[in-house]
Amino acid sequence: MGIIGFAIILFFLLAGDIISSLTGHFIPGSVIGMVLLFAALCMKIIRPEWIRSASDFLTKNMTVMFIPAAIGIVEQWGLIKTNLIPWIVIVFAGWLMVLAASGWAVQIVSQKKRK
Repeated sequence: MGIIGFAIILFFLLAGDIISSLTGHFIPGSVIGMVLLFAALCMKIIRPEWIRSASDFLTKNMTVMFIPAAIGIVEQWGLIKTNLIPWIVIVFAGWLMVLAASGWAVQIVSQKKRK
């Protein structure tokens, strides 16, 4: 079931990338793919069991996915340090937005579960 789960996830990633390229890359393909996968799960086209083992594996090994980004930051440190204050402001603002959106989503889900 793990291989099938990876294939399903990769299919939605590819579909998202194709849609993104057709629309001029306005929204990243990975985001479109996640929305499509979410919609397929909500409409019960895809069963959660089909992707559970693959998604668990990817979630448990998520830190490995950040290695290329960390290497890019180290590689571009000269450019980053010349604009360090704007970078710090952008990172902090992004962190606040993610924190607020996550809290809002948890509140909505918990309210729906109570009803």
